[in-house]
Amino acid sequence: MIKFVIGTVPERAESLLVTLSRFDKPQDVTVICDTHATKGSWSNISTAIKAHPGRGDDWLVMLDDDTLPCCNFEHEAARALKSSPADASVVSLFWGWRSSPVERARALGASWIRTAYFVYGAAFAIRSSLRGDCLDWNAKHVRTDNQIGDARVSYWAAATGRICYGLAPSIVQHRPDQTSIVQGGRSNESFQAIWYADDASGVEWNDRCVDYGKTAEQFMRSHAAAGNIINL
Repeated sequence: MIKFVIGTVPERAESLLVTLSRFDKPQDVTVICDTHATKGSWSNISTAIKAHPGRGDDWLVMLDDDTLPCCNFEHEAARALKSSPADASVVSLFWGWRSSPVERARALGASWIRTAYFVYGAAFAIRSSLRGDCLDWNAKHVRTDNQIGDARVSYWAAATGRICYGLAPSIVQHRPDQTSIVQGGRSNESFQAIWYADDASGVEWNDRCVDYGKTAEQFMRSHAAAGNIINL
């Protein structure tokens, strides 16, 4: 089973409707709205994780409200996740940083980029059975004022050895007509998916992957030194 959730804020009402319009069954999508101006997605993500327990191979799919899912998104997300590697704990359905692993995956006919920590908040899936572990670890090891949701999920994955994957091609795109609320109004035009399939029906997903390359230890050291992570 897959549960779809969109995290939003009050000022994104119009953008939210565009994202919802890409779902075949928008009435089945849960919308969670951060009304406290936390300037980050962790409030919505943690609320979604608490509200949607799951077992076994269930997935919770989280999207931001400034994204454009591919056509027939529910079906394509389910089809891609069904082929995900067995050790996948988190799957990014959007990949917008460092084109080289995407290019390698594309050249080799691989559907996945394997990484020790990289999670994209624009759209990602987490195994529902791991939700409690993610929340508990964050409560102990991340400052409460750090509301960067994808960073928090990345910290947890890196610290606990949970393997993350990025999907190639992406099946969610950042809407270029929107700007970031939390990054100084940065235009989404500067943060597009490296390779996006608006129609993924012809993609033959497989479990082959390429490695992203950087280690969890490198990632954790740099963020601990910056004071983002505590009590390690």
